Amino acid sequence: RRRGREALLNGPRGLAVTAEEDFLLIADSANYTIRRMRRSDGMVETVVGDGGRESKDGSLRACSLAFPYGLAWDPSTDTLVVSEWEGHRIRRVDFARGEVTTVAGSGERGCCDGPALVATFNEPCFLCCDATGHIFVADSKNNALRCVTPDGLVVTLVGTGVAGREDGGLEAAALNRPWGVSLDREGSLVVADGKNHVVRVLSDPLLAVKAAVARFAEGGRGG
Repeated sequence: RRRGREALLNGPRGLAVTAEEDFLLIADSANYTIRRMRRSDGMVETVVGDGGRESKDGSLRACSLAFPYGLAWDPSTDTLVVSEWEGHRIRRVDFARGEVTTVAGSGERGCCDGPALVATFNEPCFLCCDATGHIFVADSKNNALRCVTPDGLVVTLVGTGVAGREDGGLEAAALNRPWGVSLDREGSLVVADGKNHVVRVLSDPLLAVKAAVARFAEGGRGG
């Protein structure tokens, strides 16, 4: 443990605040761990990860994270959700139970929709959660915006997998290395479209989820 400016980090990426707002959580990416800073006194400690760079479930300090990138607090479960940039997975940290599990991603690179642990990602970056348990992911190298539904299905909301800058309907819109994603107060999804150097808005993400789930049921984006 070290206090404030005495703490040493290595390439930190994502940040999240716990539900009680008493701790700041830090994706210490190149140390392959998650650190926690107590806001009252600035004390920093490692709370998740053994420092290994494989993607391994387990207890908080016995698990490993493959380059943790984005962090988001899931208010529906009071857990921390983590994107793994090198592991191509989405992980969940349950501090109450003291365990880390894989939420989505087989670990292979790809852009396959489907059941969460079969679906594939390609260098997912930042992510965010809504109050009902939907996890929205900026799937950067797939040039896509993805969603992990509370029912355990991964669907593509925006993006064909090919880089582009087109606005329009969900089937036509295109992104180029989306990195950041956040929900605004009106419930719209705001996306930092990295290599297009613009900010994009998906006005009704839950409607987009419903459409994507229906498309998958009809045989779309399954392979």
